[in-house]
Parts: sequence; structure tokens; C-alpha cells
Amino acid sequence: MPIPDMLECLATEGLMKEMQMYLGLKKYIKVMHIFGELIVKSDKYSPYYAGNVIKMLSSLGASKKDFYRYYFGNYIQEKDFIKRPLAKLTKDIVTKYLPEILD
Repeated sequence: MPIPDMLECLATEGLMKEMQMYLGLKKYIKVMHIFGELIVKSDKYSPYYAGNVIKMLSSLGASKKDFYRYYFGNYIQEKDFIKRPLAKLTKDIVTKYLPEILD
């Protein structure tokens, strides 16, 4: 399912409304902002762009773990998910739509 279709699915299932009620409007807006950034970074051009960023960071001695932290603003390892909100959501989206980033 492409990412825009996933958003439509969330909207039609009423999940967004439930999230808004559960989180409150202020937190809901923050979550959707982060979700929106992930969608932009997961578009069809991202593998090319991300590949170039990985090459640049590698030339500076950074690892893929460092790239992931820089590019997606979150942690890649499950043991670190507790350190940052939505870390699991980030990894799930990256795993599904940009698996080559994690290789």
C-alpha cells in the first residue's frame, strides 16, 4: 500500500479522530507533523537522496546508524525506542517503504 493510500486508510477508519481524542489536540498535531515528515522522507525519490547523504556521512566516518539518527531523527535499534517518541513508528515506515536504507 503506497503511503498516501495508508493516510486515506487511517482517515477512513476513523483512527485519526480516535488518536486526537486520546492524545488531545496539541499532542495529536505533533504526532501528525512527525508522521508527515516521515511520509516526505519516504517518497519515491528518497532512496536516491538518502544514498547520497549516506555517502557524504560515510566520508566523514559516520555509520548507517548515525545516518538513520540524522535523517529520520530517531533510533534504529529496538532497545533505544524508549528514548524517543514514535521510534517504532519511524522504523516500521522505513522498513516497509525504504528497506534498502536499513541494509
